[in-house]
Amino acid sequence: MWALYKKEIRGFLTSVTGWVVLGIFLVVTGLFLWVLPSGMNIPEGGYANVNGLFQLAPFVFLFLIPAVTMHSFSDEISSGTMELLLTKPLSDTRIILSKYFAQFTLVLLALLPTLIYYFSVYQLAYPVGNVDSGGYWGSYIGLIFLAASFAAVGVFSSSLSGNQIISFLLAVVISAFLYLGFSFIGPFFGNNEYTIELLGISAHYQSISRGVIDTRDVLYFLSILTLFLYLTKFVLSRRKWSSKASAPGKKIKRQNQLQLLFFLVLLLVANWLASVFYTRIDLTSDKRFTLSSATRHLLEKMNHPAQFTVYLKGNFPAGFQRLERETKEMLEEFRAYNHRIRFTFVNPSASSNPKTRERMYQQLVSQGLNPTNLQVKTKSGLQQQLIFPGALVSYNGKSLPLSLLENQINVPPEEVLNHSVENLEYLFAEALYRLMQKQKPSVGWVQGQGELKGKEVADIRQTLGQEYHFTDTPLTNHSESTLLKKEKDSIVPAYQVLIVAKPTKKFTEQEKFALDQYLMYGGKILWFVDPVLASMDSIRSSRSEETVAIDRGLGIQELLFRYGIRLNKDLIMDLNATTIPVKTGEMGSQAQIKMLPWYYFPLVTPQSNNPIVRNLNSIQMQFVSSIDTLAVKGIRKTILLKSSPYTGIEDIPGIVSLAILRENPNTQFFRGPGKAVAVLLEGHFPSDYTNRVVSDILQPGIPFRNRSKPTTMIVVSDGDVLRNQLQIPGKTPLPLGYDQFNGTTYGNKQLVLNALSYLTEGPELLSLRSRELKLRMLDKTKVNNQLLKWQLINLLVPLLYLVVLTLIFVWIRKRKFGR
Repeated sequence: MWALYKKEIRGFLTSVTGWVVLGIFLVVTGLFLWVLPSGMNIPEGGYANVNGLFQLAPFVFLFLIPAVTMHSFSDEISSGTMELLLTKPLSDTRIILSKYFAQFTLVLLALLPTLIYYFSVYQLAYPVGNVDSGGYWGSYIGLIFLAASFAAVGVFSSSLSGNQIISFLLAVVISAFLYLGFSFIGPFFGNNEYTIELLGISAHYQSISRGVIDTRDVLYFLSILTLFLYLTKFVLSRRKWSSKASAPGKKIKRQNQLQLLFFLVLLLVANWLASVFYTRIDLTSDKRFTLSSATRHLLEKMNHPAQFTVYLKGNFPAGFQRLERETKEMLEEFRAYNHRIRFTFVNPSASSNPKTRERMYQQLVSQGLNPTNLQVKTKSGLQQQLIFPGALVSYNGKSLPLSLLENQINVPPEEVLNHSVENLEYLFAEALYRLMQKQKPSVGWVQGQGELKGKEVADIRQTLGQEYHFTDTPLTNHSESTLLKKEKDSIVPAYQVLIVAKPTKKFTEQEKFALDQYLMYGGKILWFVDPVLASMDSIRSSRSEETVAIDRGLGIQELLFRYGIRLNKDLIMDLNATTIPVKTGEMGSQAQIKMLPWYYFPLVTPQSNNPIVRNLNSIQMQFVSSIDTLAVKGIRKTILLKSSPYTGIEDIPGIVSLAILRENPNTQFFRGPGKAVAVLLEGHFPSDYTNRVVSDILQPGIPFRNRSKPTTMIVVSDGDVLRNQLQIPGKTPLPLGYDQFNGTTYGNKQLVLNALSYLTEGPELLSLRSRELKLRMLDKTKVNNQLLKWQLINLLVPLLYLVVLTLIFVWIRKRKFGR
């Protein structure tokens, strides 16, 4: 076998064709990855990875490997040495394996110089070495499996004909069909599309080339290469039975056919077992393709097909290409755990007809997807491109729109896209969770204490009505609590979550007791409370453009104090504030309006890694008070939001006046530190009514509890977080968080939705928002200054490798045969 192996290697390297083939492979790969403008160009992409190599390699392999393997048996057949070879003291299996390993070795020799691409990206990364080495080597394993499979196809094709050209074309056609054919015919099989795609190489290569070693993919590649090597043996055995007498020849033929059939059945059974009992190893350093246990459990419960239609396809800049690729890879990861996951990528701008495109755009907007304008570099300069970075998810007759692109203020685009990628698992899992729910979670909106209502909270109430069983509720009804109910032999909360939305009237003792016992029985509360009375309406209606900030006297501060929260009677002023329109003078009869920062309206940028607020856009607040947390046994407290370090505190009662806008801020006053304005509390809460007489307010049939079941509450010291603006003119409600005066959309709405998700679903799914993926970029300065140098290195070093390999081979031949 060793002698035959060396003969095959020597035969390839002594031919000019062999060196030309290797040279063309390395030049073409180098040009696509480092020189030619394309989606695979590494310097253009700006990311520290070599994904382009693993995208390009399969298509280059379709021609490279057949060119390497086409002579393996064709030469023997055409030269008449095949019969002589078969008479050697070697079994057919050993002959085939000798030739196969020789061809596979030659392919590996061709791959070896591509390691220079990894070295180059390693050096160009910012900082140096900021690359995902584990994912890179995992992807190389996939490339090696692909090469091994194509090599087996090439050896088989070579055994069919004595003509090298025919062997080459057969190998190209068979390899292309195995790699691409099943993906093309899959859609014709309807619900079985994914099953058909799994018969092809492409689905398994794309899975393993991400750096995820799945035993199903490994066994598939081993099955492909052993199948074609066995078919090669079957072809060679035909020469033997055709040379036998009639009866013995037929017997040998029948035996070989039965063995082939048995072998095929064995492979099918092995792959079926592998699809049931499998394991996956994520080699990426961030474990980006490792789904959480909560997501896997959700996918196990999914018993209907789920269709993801992603409108993220087209000629995008590198960042959006990455988002498109990562979205596809995440959906493939979902599908790896449940074959009922289906997805398609659609380009909404594909039509050349402007009217058709416009109709498509309108349809997507009506379905809840918002467009984004991109500046795309073209040959004629920068052009505007409208894209819809979103998806529609359909499950069991219900659908839900998803925005795949995060919206964050003052965050670099690369980080926004990275945060968008980090949130993909959460977005998809959350959408499936909502669509799979048989009954919506119940949410009560407390009424009776002058809470926000009508148009000023129209947007958030409409959204909650779509996602929750959402109703208004008084705290008591004829002296009885409406917050608890009897269910069989137990007392349970009537609502999973209560929202207290900026109460303005004092709570009675009975109402406070109702809230306290609701919490004790495991109910959850989302508080939006303004302890201080101050409003812009009072300022604008005053000639002096000022108002007095006073205590609202709500009477619930004592209740919250018992739970570990103190709402301070003060107002936060912050240099990091929202701008408001202010009249600064008149020109003729025209008022002069300027946008000036109003320090009483702080812009709070989330800094916590808690999933409720992580990567949220800044939150717009109005007349917010500070919160202190107190040590209470059994309660865990997490500060969700804090004002900026440039914070000042104004005690009340105090004057709030627009006059401060005409003065330079006093830096000594705004010296911080930042103050808490939103806090999460979890655990067993003590009742505020322990050791107090409650007989006169105790509801018959509902025993008093002095300590709560495990439960959660969130306290936000600003009720206006829920308030949407009204369009001027017309008083039409605008989306919550949208500021019509500066055109910015803040994170208020997402904060409320995240908080409710946390309270109704628990932290498991929402914790996926805490996922972190390291941003790996190239050093732009180094790339711009040294581009030519690295292009030459990646084009010339692989060719120099071939020259050195040639010289070594010639020297060995001279040394051996020159004696």
